[in-house]
Amino acid sequence: MKDIPLTEKKLKKFDACIAAYVSGQEGDFSLSDMKGDPCISGNRDFAKLPDAVLVDGLRRSRLVFSRNDQVFSPRQHYFARARFIVSPTKEEIAAGILIPGHRFLPFYAPDILPWECTLLAPDGKAVAKKTVTRSCDSLRLYYAFLGWENSISFFVLDNSKNQQVFGGFELTGKEKVTISVYDFSQLYRDWNFRDGDGILCQTEDWLKGVYTITLVSAEECRKLMDQSADWVQKMERGFRKTFDSFKMNISIEEQISYAYYFAGRRILKKPPLHLGKLVNNSSGIYFVAFGMESRLWYEEQLTLSTLGIDKTGSRREFPGTFNGVLESLGVIFTEVEVEAYLRDALFSCRGNRDGEDAIHDAVLERLFPGGTIFFASEQTAQEFWRHFMKLRNRVMRTYNYFTDQKTGKIRAEVLGILDAHYAWMRSLDEQEDEMNPDNLPIQVFAGIVQAMGFLTSFLELLNKGEAMARENADQLVRYLPEIRHSLEEFREDVEIGLKTKTIQKGKAASPHLRLVSSGEKAEAKGGESGGQEDLKHLFVLRISLKRISPQIWRSIQVPGFISLGDLHRIIQIVMGWSDSHLHSFRIDGITYGIDSEAFDIDMEEENEDCYSLEDLNLWEKQRFLYTYDFGDNWEHQILVSKILSPPAGSSDAYLRPCCLNGKRACPPEDCGGVWGYEELLECISQPRKKRSRELAEWEEEFDPEFFDVDIVNELLLSGWEEDPCAD
Repeated sequence: MKDIPLTEKKLKKFDACIAAYVSGQEGDFSLSDMKGDPCISGNRDFAKLPDAVLVDGLRRSRLVFSRNDQVFSPRQHYFARARFIVSPTKEEIAAGILIPGHRFLPFYAPDILPWECTLLAPDGKAVAKKTVTRSCDSLRLYYAFLGWENSISFFVLDNSKNQQVFGGFELTGKEKVTISVYDFSQLYRDWNFRDGDGILCQTEDWLKGVYTITLVSAEECRKLMDQSADWVQKMERGFRKTFDSFKMNISIEEQISYAYYFAGRRILKKPPLHLGKLVNNSSGIYFVAFGMESRLWYEEQLTLSTLGIDKTGSRREFPGTFNGVLESLGVIFTEVEVEAYLRDALFSCRGNRDGEDAIHDAVLERLFPGGTIFFASEQTAQEFWRHFMKLRNRVMRTYNYFTDQKTGKIRAEVLGILDAHYAWMRSLDEQEDEMNPDNLPIQVFAGIVQAMGFLTSFLELLNKGEAMARENADQLVRYLPEIRHSLEEFREDVEIGLKTKTIQKGKAASPHLRLVSSGEKAEAKGGESGGQEDLKHLFVLRISLKRISPQIWRSIQVPGFISLGDLHRIIQIVMGWSDSHLHSFRIDGITYGIDSEAFDIDMEEENEDCYSLEDLNLWEKQRFLYTYDFGDNWEHQILVSKILSPPAGSSDAYLRPCCLNGKRACPPEDCGGVWGYEELLECISQPRKKRSRELAEWEEEFDPEFFDVDIVNELLLSGWEEDPCAD
């Protein structure tokens, strides 16, 4: 968004003014028409705004369409009387409900939530609503076009009790949520509704999300389908025009809205398909992951060049500004972060300005660890110090510790996330590793850019002061754990790429490990498993202990032919457990564990040694559960990060399980599960607190932050030197 010279209060008034003006228009209007309206011309602040700011306000409202930023079409008129098809699923028909989800996109205003729409039955009465409880996985189909990554927010907005369902910010899919649905039980009976029938909706009020509905029989749906070729071509052209015009710079909802606009109003009269069917059947529209978000695109794979993204991710600032000077120094932070560091330093010393030099030095040390700044010229140095001192003096003059109580704590949390990312970037430089965007999946590079952009924008808001924070901080701060976790995963993806490149060059640190599958699997193969001929895929798995923050996790790469029993032994080694308790895997509702017959144990579970990773038909981003020690109940979430095909003629290095990365030490055995572990950490952080003798003994030799990937790989080697399945 362009810089707007308005306070938060005036900006809200400006946005409300635009919304009132647009909703009152009977047809297209020009920018000069809006500037002449008393709401704009009669306000001293608004009347002076440049055209670019007015255009930006119209775009931000999402109430208009425009091809040239000169003439604007109100969406409530474009979508007036627009028709669209809704096709209830078998599950909905059986339950007598209709789940709103993304069904009514883009036929309602942006301030309307899906379940707030009104459906008018043929008798003119509004269809009643009720609540149902469903698993998140079962709802994925209905929320795809809203961006599945946003589903938690929708679930919580729909029913505040859903907030208690989510222990963290990440969906496992098994959570049960309560959502609002439309009660179609009577209508389905009256219509004798069957699978294949549809519901034709006609938009009566776009601003309020009001529709009349009628039955479309399966036979009528088939006739519409037979005549759908022209409609599909126009919609595909609409999406193509949208992709060319906006790249990835608008949300998936806006992509859909503009696709309908560019396709032309004729497509709104007799729609043969619902949106989901169009995308599923189209060869020119695909769902793609774009960083932390979902988008539609005309290719299955994204590249930086096709998206028009700057490969360096750098800013293009005007020379002479502080940001221009910072860019010339090759740093990745901006004036916003510098101001935030200054404010954080004052917050840390409770606003005491007596130590101005100490504050000055502390900020520069955080910005330039080691205290060395390399200037290209004397002029650049003078420009840097002039801008820095000017900013420092302004912050020192205006800072108020007492009004910064709330924002100060949040700012410190944001800067902590940035500090970790900056330190990682510097570590890459020290290792002479380059993060070349061309070698990264687009979602990794785009995700890093998006996450850093969010943090910078958040800091910019926090820098404005406490008045803004009361209105916005509570809403934005809940995204910080997700941003932190996403950046950790993106950094891990980069490091996995670097590790994989090292293995490909024959520089793998760990020697060859001999893998032996045991039980019926080994007997069926007639001996040892794990040769080059058995290698079909490489699995990159991320193992993390649940209900612990900051996370304890490991990333490993293993060949697909290993059994679940082999994976259990690898997990024990890389996590740091002693394999002194029972364990189990839970995958797609099936439990796998030890051979109960061999150990004379009565357990209803599949033999883990009989199933390889390949046998399980795992897919990327799938999650499953590994539980160790049923007393302490250590639950590990295993994420299938990547499934790779080994290069042709690849070396034996690919047959080796390898630990790629990880963070923090595994809890001590038998410490009492998550709660006992937290008590142990409390004893370590508060050494003067009275503690039990047992905890004191653990504390003396336990460092919760310790992790060394080289040691782990050495332990992997020693753990596999002998047949792990031998008696």
